[in-house]
Amino acid sequence: MVKLRKIALIGLFLAAAGLTTTYADQTTVSFDSGGQTVFNQGSTALSGGTSADGDGDVLQLGYFTGANFTGNFIVLAGAGSANGAALIPGSNGTGTEPYSNLSIGDLTSNSAGDGQFAVSLDFVTSSSSGNNLPAAGTLLALRFYNTTTITPASFYNTVTSSLWTWQTPATPPSSVNLSLDDASLMWESIVLKGQAAGTAFHTSIAAIPEPSIVTSMLLGAGMLTGVVIRRRRR
Repeated sequence: MVKLRKIALIGLFLAAAGLTTTYADQTTVSFDSGGQTVFNQGSTALSGGTSADGDGDVLQLGYFTGANFTGNFIVLAGAGSANGAALIPGSNGTGTEPYSNLSIGDLTSNSAGDGQFAVSLDFVTSSSSGNNLPAAGTLLALRFYNTTTITPASFYNTVTSSLWTWQTPATPPSSVNLSLDDASLMWESIVLKGQAAGTAFHTSIAAIPEPSIVTSMLLGAGMLTGVVIRRRRR
């Protein structure tokens, strides 16, 4: 009893002095292409860029707010992500990259090659990597584009699986593993768009312009119409 009291008193002293170590809850998500390759609309593998990370075709990790690829697609990592924590060391051994800088070809060390990827990310609550985290049980998804920058001319596809369920951040860290070798893969091109089964592993869905792009296009069309009307009046 005396020893237990001493331990308790020491714990209270350390806590009061701010010397105790606290750990933030965390979920680690690892995702890879396994033995598979992702392609454009044809037979060319998506670009992995150079040996540096983040300069290949766009790769995103995220989830849908609705079932079966419906609702909004919330990006946890990749272009458009609100998470700004360090990603993985550059293959040259210097510096780190933000979660928004993620692409095909990324690997923990060295290039994964065209059409491939193998990444592990930590999402920590109450930190720069804890933004827009989903509810427990939400299916995670991987989306990839045929371009290094998303434009209205881009093509993409999204894949998920019933095995890819988000786990609530915890201590020790929760973990989620995603691989294109996993069973029961579901593809947006097939489930939502009704495209042929052969579109799996291919960017076959035409990208929809972002609202800002659509607005600028409409404004441009309106200005052009105004010019034509003025010319007719003359």
